[in-house]
Amino acid sequence: MVLSARLWPHGKIAFLLIATMGRFLGTMTLTLGGSFFRNSQYWELFMPAGICIVFIFLTMFYRNAIEQWFRKIRASHLRKTRCTRDHVKENG
Repeated sequence: MVLSARLWPHGKIAFLLIATMGRFLGTMTLTLGGSFFRNSQYWELFMPAGICIVFIFLTMFYRNAIEQWFRKIRASHLRKTRCTRDHVKENG
């Protein structure tokens, strides 16, 4: 995971947010889907799949806004680290 975080250009926080949400949604969907299929609850089986499809389309629709949000977070993080680094150089 550390190697992947280093290769991710948006910083560790963004990487962890995306990785955690993706894993959580995938695990939750598979768990609920398997349980509902086992109990022959087909309406409930397709409900999480439908929610995930809606989530995917919303993400595709708001992709630019989401990317701008991540860029804003990254710029803030870079400013903080740059200020901290400059402060250490001045006082070091």
